[in-house]
Amino acid sequence: MKKIILLLLNLAFSYCSFAQEKTVKIKLDTINVSGKLIAGDGTKLSNIYIETKSQHNQYLQLKVGATTDSLGNFKLEGIKPTDTLTFFALNNEHTFINHGSRLLNITIWPSISKFKNETPVVSAKRIAPKKIASFKLTYLFNVGCCDLTLNPQYPGGDKKFAAYIYENLKYPTAAIKNNIEGTVTVEFTITKGGTLIFPKIINGLGYGCDEAVLDILKHTKKWHPGIRNGRPIVMSYQTDVIFKLID
Repeated sequence: MKKIILLLLNLAFSYCSFAQEKTVKIKLDTINVSGKLIAGDGTKLSNIYIETKSQHNQYLQLKVGATTDSLGNFKLEGIKPTDTLTFFALNNEHTFINHGSRLLNITIWPSISKFKNETPVVSAKRIAPKKIASFKLTYLFNVGCCDLTLNPQYPGGDKKFAAYIYENLKYPTAAIKNNIEGTVTVEFTITKGGTLIFPKIINGLGYGCDEAVLDILKHTKKWHPGIRNGRPIVMSYQTDVIFKLID
């Protein structure tokens, strides 16, 4: 009799354990996520629609979505713990994979537009006392931003920017002495207020060439920012500066 009672107790305990384990799995099927969407320069991104990539309702095939408020806050209810979020912001499509977090702080950077322009070329005679700088400017156009009505522009346009480069960018002496020539690729961002920020070298040459390019960019005037739907936007892009020695 004792053996029968013990067996029944074991079966009951196993059933309870199974039921509890099953209940936990159901609770973890979906989660509610709160978050904030911020641009790399600290700007709060409002009115951005965020949706999940997965379909959650097997009958209606609906996706969960939410729109950020004026501070960039959003809340998604009933999404999968490892869902992928998609949204369009700063002129580009973005994806973010959640790994079970219920609180998200997502920082994104503007899309980098590569302008197809006449690349600035800086040249000088080898070991010459006078360093002659020449360059070519390219036409700036925008990639993937069909709604952009106006590109960022240096005050006075391309000619003024070309004149600024010509007057300030000199071939570094160390680079001339060591026969260094090639291309420096630089990336920078124009804010909504027209300030040039975050200049950085993507491909460099060293021997003072990189520093020379960064230095003149840091001291440019305020630009006219890009305009989209009548409002200023943040834009980042890259440009090349060619250093060439003339025999």
